[in-house]
Amino acid sequence: MQQKRVSFAKKIPFAQDKWYDKYKTLTQHEPYHMLLESGQGGKTSIMGIKPFAVIQGKNHKLSITTKEGTTILEGDPLTHFMEWMKAHQTVHHQGYPDFQGGALGFISYDYARYIEELPNTARDDLATPDLYFLVFDDVFVYDHNEQAIWLITHDDIHNEQQANDRLQKYENLWMTHTDAQITKTNIKAQTEHFSVSLSEQEFTDAVEKVREYISKGDFFQVNLSVRRSKEIKTHSREIYDTLRILNPSPYMAYMQVPEFQIVSGSPELLVKKKSIRDQLGGLGFQEIWS
Repeated sequence: MQQKRVSFAKKIPFAQDKWYDKYKTLTQHEPYHMLLESGQGGKTSIMGIKPFAVIQGKNHKLSITTKEGTTILEGDPLTHFMEWMKAHQTVHHQGYPDFQGGALGFISYDYARYIEELPNTARDDLATPDLYFLVFDDVFVYDHNEQAIWLITHDDIHNEQQANDRLQKYENLWMTHTDAQITKTNIKAQTEHFSVSLSEQEFTDAVEKVREYISKGDFFQVNLSVRRSKEIKTHSREIYDTLRILNPSPYMAYMQVPEFQIVSGSPELLVKKKSIRDQLGGLGFQEIWS
């Protein structure tokens, strides 16, 4: 079937030192939004606000929530999600940034258990989803090299005027001078200890087991880690604000959903795939940030 939905875009100049503050202003009352930021050395930063769908997968079930309601599908959540996304493919415009709209989110390490049979002995104390995606028709992409922001929307190919009206509305939002009025919490230094997932002896014993497994050839590398946790009394956005100043990395991310927030920074890109479907039309662009 011929695809009729296409992307429409407008690029406007925007100062390098202003775009993030404006993003905070536009999202301060939004329950769902996501930022993929090139904090150091990257070309673009991607902002998604007001998703048209919220996707969650857990325990062999996929939840799809849109303005029409919530649909639950049983089975492999990623397979169901990929099938559902086929109905929302649009023609990829070669002159626009690589990411022009679509899904932003994560797939957890635990998703490996849908692919192969693995022991499941760890306690699921955080109860986070196996996958969680926000799906956007409209996105904003900041080009750090050109110091300009792309306003991108999607619509039926015959609704060009309607799409251009939306782009004009977005331009007005971005060009209107407003300061983010986000209340910051004044936190004094606290002395409480972090809780840890492994004691020093447990960690030492685990290292010895890892060395034994490697010597037997069961595997060649293990990222053995200890979770350190502590109750915080400040908003996660403030933590991200501090992270991007103290330790800007090429691949940073902030995800805001009602159930939790994610603050992330990575020095490297794990996977980037540009499929041949870019030339044929469709969502063929994928990035995985570690």
